[in-house]
Amino acid sequence: MGDLLIFSSQCISCAHKRDILTGKGSRFLLCQLSLKDSRLEKYPRQPMLTCPHYLKENSSSENTQQSIEKSKQDFSQ
Repeated sequence: MGDLLIFSSQCISCAHKRDILTGKGSRFLLCQLSLKDSRLEKYPRQPMLTCPHYLKENSSSENTQQSIEKSKQDFSQ
């Protein structure tokens, strides 16, 4: 049942999460933003349906790549 709750959570696809697996087989989702901002929960309750800090995994690298491509176009004109 626990895995079902995690998979319905926004955290599972967030770029800020890190999976923590214990020796006993438990799984926790660490919010890495909490390491910089103490107001955030280190291990948010699951399922987290909405989060103002959510950033889809790989979206930051996609945005960076789009910015690079736009810069190349601007310089070539």
